[in-house]
Amino acid sequence: MVWQALQRLPGPALASACVELLAPACQWHCVHPINTLVGPEAVADGIFAPLARAFPDLKRRADLYFGGHWDGQLDGGAGW
Repeated sequence: MVWQALQRLPGPALASACVELLAPACQWHCVHPINTLVGPEAVADGIFAPLARAFPDLKRRADLYFGGHWDGQLDGGAGW
């Protein structure tokens, strides 16, 4: 469900995606000057719409990065 909503962001269906994904009485508490937003429309107008205006060429990519340790070797090491 979240993945399908993200396919519409950013874009003209931004507000409808927020309405579908967020609870009607959701509350987002953010730093100043955003402060507190109540409801999906407020979240769309107060966070996502300004972000889309600030970065008109913004594109979302699905990148996966994995890291960690295996047999005591840091990933990317020779391992032998």
